Amino acid sequence: MHHYHSYPTIHGCVLDIRHGLIRDLELPIAEWKDGGVVPAAYTANPDEI
Repeated sequence: MHHYHSYPTIHGCVLDIRHGLIRDLELPIAEWKDGGVVPAAYTANPDEI
């Protein structure tokens, strides 16, 4: 039997007011996994199990 984990997607963005753009922030997911902030099994791809 397979056990699947579902985690919320972690995403960061900021509004660049000067240019009117929404920019993605690069998040330190690997560091957060190492520090136990997010589970080691977390994947940023919601389609990946």
